[in-house]
Amino acid sequence: MKIVEAFFAVAYLTIILFLVVTKNASFIPYNFYIVQSGSMEPVIKIADMIVVSKQNDYYLNDIVTYKDLNQSIVTHRIINKENNEFTTKGDANRDQDREQINKNQILGKVIFKIPFIGYLLNFLQTKIGLALLVFVPAIYIAIFEITKLKNEKHK
Repeated sequence: MKIVEAFFAVAYLTIILFLVVTKNASFIPYNFYIVQSGSMEPVIKIADMIVVSKQNDYYLNDIVTYKDLNQSIVTHRIINKENNEFTTKGDANRDQDREQINKNQILGKVIFKIPFIGYLLNFLQTKIGLALLVFVPAIYIAIFEITKLKNEKHK
């Protein structure tokens, strides 16, 4: 029973940590994003969480996250660099991106990914997901405590 308790505690704390961190906490030098499109497949898939870190400079083949002219957040690969202008392209896209970006638009370089965690995090941000996040552990704790009280009573 102790192993199950430890598992639930670690899982619960991990989920809470991810929810807090993905709200772009300013005290952490990284930004976290959930990928919404397949433009970078197979390297980065839909629902992967990417961890992005600001760099002093960016190089050919770096995968970067940036804000485009419409203020949309995009994650694509640098395929050309001239001075402070970058040309990007999604790995799964046939053509390069229409607009060039400058260094000021880049939010950071993708330093690693956590596959598929976005499905869980997106679900947990819904009303049903949040309710399950609260009620499932609460019900488990209640059942565990009732069972513990019954066992103590029978001793």
